[in-house]
Amino acid sequence: MTSRCDAFPRLVRPSDVCRVFLAASLSIGLLFSSTAGAQHLKSPLAGLIYMGKIGFHNEDQGVPDNSLAAMESAPGLFNAVVINITWAQLQPAPNSLVTTALDSSLQSVRDYNRRHPHTALAVKLRIWGGPNAPLWVKKLGGAPIAVSHRGLPITVGRFWSEPYNRAWRDLQDRLGSRYDSDPLIRTIGNAACASKTDEPFNLPADPQSLPSLHKAGFSDSEFRRCLSTAYADYSHWPTTPIEYPFNPFRATDSGAPRADRGFAIQVMIDWRRKLGARGVIANHSLQSPPAQGMVPIYDEIRTLGAPIQFQTHAPNGLDWGATFRYGISLGASAIEVWNETRPGSYNKIPPREMYQWSAELRHNKAM
Repeated sequence: MTSRCDAFPRLVRPSDVCRVFLAASLSIGLLFSSTAGAQHLKSPLAGLIYMGKIGFHNEDQGVPDNSLAAMESAPGLFNAVVINITWAQLQPAPNSLVTTALDSSLQSVRDYNRRHPHTALAVKLRIWGGPNAPLWVKKLGGAPIAVSHRGLPITVGRFWSEPYNRAWRDLQDRLGSRYDSDPLIRTIGNAACASKTDEPFNLPADPQSLPSLHKAGFSDSEFRRCLSTAYADYSHWPTTPIEYPFNPFRATDSGAPRADRGFAIQVMIDWRRKLGARGVIANHSLQSPPAQGMVPIYDEIRTLGAPIQFQTHAPNGLDWGATFRYGISLGASAIEVWNETRPGSYNKIPPREMYQWSAELRHNKAM
């Protein structure tokens, strides 16, 4: 059903009246979604999530470390853990699926849960493309593209293109057919159209990388198409919540990146409309005070409501208390925190504060 909000121009933020109408429409949509075909939807994650160690994504074909040593040192502090797996690990060749690394990591969590039955962990599955996509994917449509990430050289494929998108969808079809029924996997991260990180909106937009992307065929219109249709990639995950991390869209055709928050908000609204309660809305740079450019995004997240998850901004210099209070006020039921090796990370926070934040997040879910 098309709502009257669709009559507004794409870049214009809906009026307050329209926002109320939209919120009511989405609530009705969630009700029907939960009663028609999604009655067995897995419960969204709640509490604190351990993000894992992600240094591997700074280099081509890096390999994740999904060790649970940090969990063993503080059982009960976290309610869930991210399992990081690369596309290259899962699909080294077309029309294949190699799950050795994923199965091993899932088994480690099951073993941990048997040892700690009263503080068992759930899993958020995060698949990394970009520099960690298989070489055959990076070659779709041409040679791999040299770009920069944090000043480091990496290569990516044509992540905006339809052939690349079809390959990603094939991967998700194969994974979902096998793992959607696994109760341990409670959320999967959407990384369709992602390039230098797992966040689809996060482009390598530095002066050296952008010309390389445009020379290879990148355009704002193709990237918008890709971001707008990511919901279609997860039809084989019908019972698993899918988390989409949002940031402002950056229009780059002019050569000077320009933020377009209106488009990002429209994609967010469509994501929830298409997936209902299965469509988790997220952002991976939560901090307080928030970056000014993120405020409209956070306001929309609050308006659209649960399920909401966040990942904190990099921890060095982070005001942990203010950041968690802000995330909780936005309606989050779960927040990821960076691993203990990062300067200023969670292991510097008194455990009683961490437990209190976890309890407040779980209370949000219960509401």
